[in-house]
Amino acid sequence: MKKKIGLLHRISRMAVALLATAALMFVSLGAGSSPFTVSDTSEFLTALEDASHASGAQLIYLTDSSTVVDLSSGICSIPSNVTVQLNGGTLRVSGATLYVSGTISGGALDVTGGTLVRSGGSITATISVSGSGTVRGARKLTLENLSSTSGESIVSISYEGESGSDTTAFVTKAATETIYTKMTGSGFASYKVVKSVSTDAGNVFRLGTKNTDTLSLAYTITYSGLTGASLASLNPSSYTASDSAILLINPTRDEHVFDGWTCTALGVTKPTDHMVIPEGTTGELAFVANWSESTLISRSGGTGGSGSASSATTAATETSATDDAATQQEAAASQDEAATSTKRVKTASSSTKVTFTSSVDTVLPTIESVEGNSFPWGWLFGGAAGLAVLLYLVALLQRKRRERKG
Repeated sequence: MKKKIGLLHRISRMAVALLATAALMFVSLGAGSSPFTVSDTSEFLTALEDASHASGAQLIYLTDSSTVVDLSSGICSIPSNVTVQLNGGTLRVSGATLYVSGTISGGALDVTGGTLVRSGGSITATISVSGSGTVRGARKLTLENLSSTSGESIVSISYEGESGSDTTAFVTKAATETIYTKMTGSGFASYKVVKSVSTDAGNVFRLGTKNTDTLSLAYTITYSGLTGASLASLNPSSYTASDSAILLINPTRDEHVFDGWTCTALGVTKPTDHMVIPEGTTGELAFVANWSESTLISRSGGTGGSGSASSATTAATETSATDDAATQQEAAASQDEAATSTKRVKTASSSTKVTFTSSVDTVLPTIESVEGNSFPWGWLFGGAAGLAVLLYLVALLQRKRRERKG
């Protein structure tokens, strides 16, 4: 009987010990398990550290709308299994880098400095960006004409509207990897426009002028034969296969006529003053400017062609003809001079102007010279008329005399 009572005492003491141990373990686990309630930055960082090492879904929430958590330095990460419920409070990123693979909801997410990086998570909290704060999102760029075997890495990215280049570790990765480009800051809905991407192979990929959503490899353009020449505006130094067709600007040069461009790569071996780089062209291009010497005119260049011969001739006509031009024109008119004893000088023009000058001292006839050298018809007719009147008067007198005698 005593043995049975002693056994029961031992069993009861063991049960109490086991229950005490379980209670202690439960209290210990409960103090650091989800959900985590935090009221300041220190408690938030502790809860985030504990949640990142726990398995299963973890919840961290701020006590109320007056709670502010400020991440001012270091690198923090919200894992994919963690949800941060702001409960109307504020999570501020003022200098740290915060990676979000999990969820942030129910309050304000202020990025006043540092960087907020979404690496696959969900953010439904209201995002505001100010100061030096930056929001980035995961993105994989497609670079047109990039060789799949090149192994090129991105060394910098430039964005539309920004003067400097992005050379941070967020983007300096292999060109085929996922990078973290800047976003507009109004949420995780739109990225900033990537204007160009440079690689360690010296290649530049930029937006085309036609396909503005495509980053295409830019090909180099070089020019020769332009010594002493000028351009109304510069021709491009590069182009992409996604550019619209490009019409080159023609140069001008004193005492020279621009004959046109040639380009072996485009198969243009005869100079043309209407050189176009067709859309979809690829490869480096070299253009050569061709000239002819001219002592009389200098054709003006411009988009789509140099000055025509007729326009240059008209310009020469509207100004005074040179002595050499006049001498040539006089020789051309020598046949007319021999036939008419008059020399005709014609200035070259699309609407011809003609002037006449005399090559001999010709004496124009006068009234006196005409009267002295012609037959006196006036006296003849005048005398005949007077004689007729005299005969009429004589006949009239004779008739009256006969009437008196009768």
